[in-house]
Amino acid sequence: MIAEVQHNLGTQAMYGVLHSPGNIGQLTNWKTGAWLTILSAIMSVLLLSSLHRAAEFKGTGELIQSTGHRRSKVLKAALLSGGVVALINGMVSALILIVLRFLLTPELTIAGSISYGMSITLTMLGVMALASIAQSLWGNSHNLNRLGLLVIAVAFLVRVFADTSTQSWAHYLNWVSPLGWRSVIDSFGSENWASIIVFTLACIGLSGIALWLNSACEFNSHLIHLPRTLQLRQH
Repeated sequence: MIAEVQHNLGTQAMYGVLHSPGNIGQLTNWKTGAWLTILSAIMSVLLLSSLHRAAEFKGTGELIQSTGHRRSKVLKAALLSGGVVALINGMVSALILIVLRFLLTPELTIAGSISYGMSITLTMLGVMALASIAQSLWGNSHNLNRLGLLVIAVAFLVRVFADTSTQSWAHYLNWVSPLGWRSVIDSFGSENWASIIVFTLACIGLSGIALWLNSACEFNSHLIHLPRTLQLRQH
């Protein structure tokens, strides 16, 4: 059964690569982790949009600035709030697996549970930072959530190509896609702790880029402006 799943392109595209030997922990990371990372990424995007750019388009952002707070503080607060939610999500996920270890099977190791939780947290942080970058480049009142969901869709397609392509270099694309980080970390398997450090630094760097682009963007605007004819078609 494990061998069939490992060579099935359909399951690889949907859930990713199931690493050997295919123990209970790896199966949990492979299937449950695939759904949890996607749903958590969607949650982080919607949270970011509601706390940051949506406030500018609704007019409440002006009220915040009228109190003396700089515009950059709004994004910092949104990223911090999202970071807290991501951390809680990862900690709860890890705690549940640790409890199941003592109730069901020792194959759900403590180290694997912790790395699993961290992969969920890092995925949320990475997607949230990328969504903020996309919104600064081309965000408006009509497409904030759609841009964030587009980031998730692109990350998913990159992960699918990395896991199903026959090219020898394709698996390295999992390092680029936040939805592929789960496969690189390989909880309950090799448990690549070095990659966790790399992805943490990547989230910090992406958040820094998001803050820089946000500071370069005018209030209630974006950096990339389409020709007026295309704007009319978009509306």
